[in-house]
Amino acid sequence: MLRDSGTVLLAGQPGSGRRTAAMMLLSSIFHDSNDFHELPPDEDDPATLSELVGKGDRLLLDLSLGAGEQRTGFEAKLRTLLPLVGKRGACLVVVLPQLRGRRSHDEFSPYTVDVGRPSETAVLWRYLRLAEIHPSRTDMSEGRLQRFLDSAPGMGELSYFAHLAVSARDRSRGANEFPAWRDEALAAFFDRSDQVAKDIGSRDGGQRALSLSVSMLPRSPPDEIFTVNTELLKVLRQPLDERPRLDHADLRQQLSDVRAGTDQHGLVQFDLLAYDAAVRTHFWTYYPDLRPKFRDWVRDCVQRKELSRAARSGLIGLYAEQSLRTACHSDLLALVREWTAVGGPDHLADEATLALSLGVEHEQYGAWFRREIRELAREPDLPGGLGRVFVRVCSEVVSLRHPDQALVRLHHLARQRRDTVAENARAALLQLVNTDDRLWRRLLRRCSLDLPRTRQSRDVALFLDLATPSRLASRQGAGRPLIADPEVRAQLGACWFVVLRRHTHTAWESHVRSWLSGAREHPHHREDLLDVLLNACSGEGRVLSRLHLISRDWAAGQARAGHHASCTPVSESLDRRIRTALGIRLPPVRSV
Repeated sequence: MLRDSGTVLLAGQPGSGRRTAAMMLLSSIFHDSNDFHELPPDEDDPATLSELVGKGDRLLLDLSLGAGEQRTGFEAKLRTLLPLVGKRGACLVVVLPQLRGRRSHDEFSPYTVDVGRPSETAVLWRYLRLAEIHPSRTDMSEGRLQRFLDSAPGMGELSYFAHLAVSARDRSRGANEFPAWRDEALAAFFDRSDQVAKDIGSRDGGQRALSLSVSMLPRSPPDEIFTVNTELLKVLRQPLDERPRLDHADLRQQLSDVRAGTDQHGLVQFDLLAYDAAVRTHFWTYYPDLRPKFRDWVRDCVQRKELSRAARSGLIGLYAEQSLRTACHSDLLALVREWTAVGGPDHLADEATLALSLGVEHEQYGAWFRREIRELAREPDLPGGLGRVFVRVCSEVVSLRHPDQALVRLHHLARQRRDTVAENARAALLQLVNTDDRLWRRLLRRCSLDLPRTRQSRDVALFLDLATPSRLASRQGAGRPLIADPEVRAQLGACWFVVLRRHTHTAWESHVRSWLSGAREHPHHREDLLDVLLNACSGEGRVLSRLHLISRDWAAGQARAGHHASCTPVSESLDRRIRTALGIRLPPVRSV
């Protein structure tokens, strides 16, 4: 269907693998390339959607997180997209939301395919075989496991169960067989929350704090557990035991009291499989009033030099998991802002980048984080530390699934500032579009709209760095060079028109010389390149005269460098065009 119509809408139950099927279609059905880009599911503006669909593009639109009652919204989006896809020779795979009631309108039924669930048993079997666990058929048909598989778990749940079975194998050091690992994994999967609730309820405040500390730093050295637990007690203002220190139980005994100990490597972990995950879930679920305190705790712990980089990263990852699970996404962004506001220019930059990356990658709240970055990137007084983190996250994370959104945010950062943040954003922006004609065109269009409205030198610098003759005349894949496109030439001319008229010649002379060198190096596109420059002059004598002087000096320099033969056609063609534009007619040469 995708080959024939260019569009497929994938329907099915959650856990059926619709998104995976979509990616496999786009990357496997065409053998010349596996390149495709994802359309933002929250974009509804027809003009913007039109910009996002280029000629021959391969597109993925994942609407699977939408609710059934949003049917009208996504159908309107499809009515905009489908004609564009057909007109531009693109192909589109849409992952539909789970629809309630009757199926989508009949106009989309020719493109809709139902994706069925794979066999849960087969999926789990493959997970286990990849981990070199080979259960027998009898082992797989055990009653409780079979009831779990019959309940139609999602693929994520199957993956997690397989992970638990592998962890049980590793903790036992191979001493048992699959039935024991299976049973332990089932107990961890179904029973841990009730067990943790009972245990937490029987402990005092200090033990509860230690339980949470161990759960947030699984498999860590005892001194790191002690550090984060001390910080937690401080943040929670837990009353201290004022007896002499040696009258207290040592850390080993305290760990034993909360079902924890050290493994053969001396690292702290709970005695029961998946107990740590259940502890984290319990505290964030049943102590909702303490979530702001947990945020402050993580903020302070990450700034402690006693913690290794791995410990800080693990703490951030588990905090992000819980804050996003409980809809506390704004707390995660608040941490990013706090970490970038303290210390030196790059203090905690890696930690802030990790936290924000986890936010923008989240299925449910990723769009919220990307919107926040867009709005903050527009602020000229955005703190430099936060701006540098935005550049990294946009260029390294957002660009992977949402390159168009990364482009917009990097463009805001490059335009709004006059510091290293702007320089880094411009460099990242140019790198993003360098090998993608569609993104390059979109950035050129934004430049052609921005330059007439502003006199900012950084807009000029971005355009001149973007529109290099080597990029314009090169061929990306099977497409034509950009300079061969009349629309591109018109937008280039509009930008050059503003640059040549509104800015001093010192800002653009070197780029004109590079443009002329590009015309020499790419003779097949010489006339197109020169046309852009001459049309941008629009017959203005001052600009044409300056262009003539630049061309004359450039030709002389090229001749001294031994390029006389190749530069002469360029300089003569440009000279002839300038004279024509100025209305200068040379007298005819009389034959002797």
